[in-house]
Amino acid sequence: MYGWLFDDNVTRLDTKQNLIEVIDPRTGTKGKVHQRIWRIINKEHQWNSFLNSKEYEDFRDSNVGATVGYDVFRDVLSKVGKFVCNPLPESCVDDKTSGLEHYMSSVLSLLTKADVKEVLKDADVSSHGLTYENLLKC
Repeated sequence: MYGWLFDDNVTRLDTKQNLIEVIDPRTGTKGKVHQRIWRIINKEHQWNSFLNSKEYEDFRDSNVGATVGYDVFRDVLSKVGKFVCNPLPESCVDDKTSGLEHYMSSVLSLLTKADVKEVLKDADVSSHGLTYENLLKC
């Protein structure tokens, strides 16, 4: 689970905070890591995300027949994930970053619709280097 906490789809780096000392449960060694902020706030959604992760797949491969229930997940997370916290908008940068992430997600879902794709494919903006294929590569 420790490695899953560093997945950028699950948490994001908290650039305003200093390093925090943690013990890597895989090796037992102490180290310092940047604090992170949850992208997924709901604990049940966090659990579902973990169940669909590569880390959980590796756990299942090395512990045949074992599963991780919600209560176990929550208990282990409270011990291992002390460097991850819920987002607290404390500055205009947090608000802007959060808003930009939501905006970009919405724009991407719009651009991938079939009818929008057809309209954009016919648009002649190639002189500016902006094509539908280049736009989706970003």
